[in-house]
Amino acid sequence: WWTAPAEPPVGRLDAGFTASDSLPAIGDSALVDALGFGCMAMHYAPKQMEALSSFMPEESQKRGESILLGVHGGFGDLHLNVACSASRAVASNKTLPVALGILDVQGKGGRIGGGITLVSMVVLRDSFNALQKSATAMGGATTSSA
Repeated sequence: WWTAPAEPPVGRLDAGFTASDSLPAIGDSALVDALGFGCMAMHYAPKQMEALSSFMPEESQKRGESILLGVHGGFGDLHLNVACSASRAVASNKTLPVALGILDVQGKGGRIGGGITLVSMVVLRDSFNALQKSATAMGGATTSSA
């Protein structure tokens, strides 16, 4: 695992809460997004688009085409891109957006909204560099898709 300090998500907060009430991003939502089923599939979910698209760094499908490995044939004619590639993210300098609930930093209010956070590019660069180093140490060719 590679880690970096997290920022609170940016999004819509429930009435009575401000950005300073938001806990930094935690949880397993990043796994769903790394598979391509979260932010970068948002264009298939009208309610999510309505609520969160204004907080995305760019249109969901376009971001997915930049950092996901490719279309998964199991999703029929949806042409859903899947599998975040550290090498593609590093090469494009575009990080992984993650859709998640915003939690109360004090732990009293529970879920106080929903938003988007961006995975630190440090995490993607570190993982890419480690994979490259591992491939080189094993005598294998380095690849362009990590």
